[in-house]
Amino acid sequence: MALSFKIIPALFLSAFLFSGCSETGQDSSGTSSAATAAEVTADSSALCTEAETIPAENINEPVVITDTDGSGMNYEFCYGDMTFQAEYTPDNWKIRDSYRIDDRDAMREICAALLEIHPIHGADMSSYRTADDMAYEWNQHNIAYSLLPEDSPLKESAADVDLNPEDQGKDIVDFFLDRVG
Repeated sequence: MALSFKIIPALFLSAFLFSGCSETGQDSSGTSSAATAAEVTADSSALCTEAETIPAENINEPVVITDTDGSGMNYEFCYGDMTFQAEYTPDNWKIRDSYRIDDRDAMREICAALLEIHPIHGADMSSYRTADDMAYEWNQHNIAYSLLPEDSPLKESAADVDLNPEDQGKDIVDFFLDRVG
């Protein structure tokens, strides 16, 4: 019985993900990513007003995206009781700590709101990304984040999603192959 093309890399990915690496993720200040995430959570609940908060159990509320400094590059939105940062650079939205949002409908709504502010080109550079395909990419990052061991240097990278043209349509196996090959 032959294994499909995507199953073989998935087996290698599983072996790699569960092998455990000895490095710990630290940001440029020397603070571990776990400490940074805890601080963000503790500080962020005070930043969300009831009108801006997307209830985690009811994404049907409109997403409020706020330009934090008027530059058209730094934004924030609330989900549940947390504030999230979204950074725009040409043809890229980066959502910090995106792994904390695991509801696909919420992902779609957030992506749709971001696309209203700054559309992102598709992989062919002539079309534009949709909220659905961006939510799919976000979900793939979340899967990787959940599978990676705490001491993996790739876990910190998977914690934030970069929604750009190059990653349109990629799945977890494609991301793994990009990293190792």
